[in-house]
Amino acid sequence: MDLKYMRKASKGRKAWTFAMKTPKILIGQLNPRTGKPFGATIRYGLGSRDMREAAAERDIRLGEIRKLVARARRGENSDIVERGLTLRKGILSEDRNPVWIFGVDADGTEHSIKQEISRDMLSGEAHELARQGKRKEADILYGIGDGTAFPFSVALEKYLNSRDDIAISTKNDINTEVERFLEFAREEIGADPLCLQHVDRRVASLYLNEYLREYRSPRAPSGLKKASIERSRTLLSGIWQWAIRSGHIDYQFINPWHNQPITIKSKPKIQLPSEFPEKIYTPDEWNALLNAAPQGESLGDVMRVCIATGCRAGEVAALTQRDVETTGQGFFVREGKTKNASRYVPLFGLAREIISVRASAATPSNSTLFPDLPRNKKTGKSSARISQKFTRLRRRVLGEETNDRLSLHNTRHTWRTIARNATDVPDRVVDELGGWAGQSTTSRPYLHHLNGEEYRQAAWKITV
Repeated sequence: MDLKYMRKASKGRKAWTFAMKTPKILIGQLNPRTGKPFGATIRYGLGSRDMREAAAERDIRLGEIRKLVARARRGENSDIVERGLTLRKGILSEDRNPVWIFGVDADGTEHSIKQEISRDMLSGEAHELARQGKRKEADILYGIGDGTAFPFSVALEKYLNSRDDIAISTKNDINTEVERFLEFAREEIGADPLCLQHVDRRVASLYLNEYLREYRSPRAPSGLKKASIERSRTLLSGIWQWAIRSGHIDYQFINPWHNQPITIKSKPKIQLPSEFPEKIYTPDEWNALLNAAPQGESLGDVMRVCIATGCRAGEVAALTQRDVETTGQGFFVREGKTKNASRYVPLFGLAREIISVRASAATPSNSTLFPDLPRNKKTGKSSARISQKFTRLRRRVLGEETNDRLSLHNTRHTWRTIARNATDVPDRVVDELGGWAGQSTTSRPYLHHLNGEEYRQAAWKITV
């Protein structure tokens, strides 16, 4: 059973409790359950010591919070969005199934009039808002109802629900970027609620090249790098592109983020001394790191398997007992960062010993090979935490001057360099073993078990 956001009853508490970090957009807003502003954490009693009953109540509370988040994203005038969508639905229904009223004029001429109740109601309500001096709200209501404006909050929700192909971590990144963009849009555009059509190329350029250029946060105290801003552009562009393709926006509408120039210059790349090969570890550097991370500890074992197999740290950390062959000769990467990551990885020597020991120690109730590694609560992955632990180790052992040159991911570069220098190992085999795209092939051993011995022999040549 999923126990996310649930806390076990302690001695002083008889029932389960609900606890979650408050979404940023809700902090400071009024909590309708308590009548007080939301703080950093949301806590509720779930009123039951029974796990299933508490989980059902948890789902109700979580649904309420998600509705509050959606409403906050729609802005103070969220009622306009709901009313506009309702009228839009009525208009589309009347267009599909028109109702005609037939009549006869005084001169005996017959005529017919199409009944358009929803469209007449839309015009009347928009006119009433304009009469009250709410011209912007009137335009937004009419645009949503008429289909010429699509609410950003609705687009975001539908977009995320339609993207089952992207990772949870990517969806979290999208939500984080959206919160930041909405802060900017409220000041720059002032439209409440915000619609996709309100954002043109000028607004997109201001956000990327001015707002983000000055943006500071605890994780980026010196400002965002160009690569980070480019990723922001990509995340937002996907929402508009989906809306155009799915027909929520006219196909002639230009995606304001597509090919939007970013004028911020990248920081000049540090030129490394010739004695330091870029992106790979020297034997002395790696041995120093291994001496500081003993075998048997999670970080030390992940490091040793990564350098021996070319795997990403997250792939190794995610291994479970069922991924490892009973013979201990290799393991399967079920999924990873890219579609090419799924593969069979042969094991030899120390790496085989480490994986075999951990696989035999795993239990049915906790089949992961690295149960002591901290995991991100949202994504369930531990790759970021491993990288942080390794970075602290590297700085302590090799010094901070290696910051711009080495990371845990560079074990892949080191392995690939060794693999490419190995004799009689085809490039396509190196790509297959490392999970790179490379040349397309249908003889993937983890799919069809064809030429498996060839891959084991190649891995052996690379390892030794």
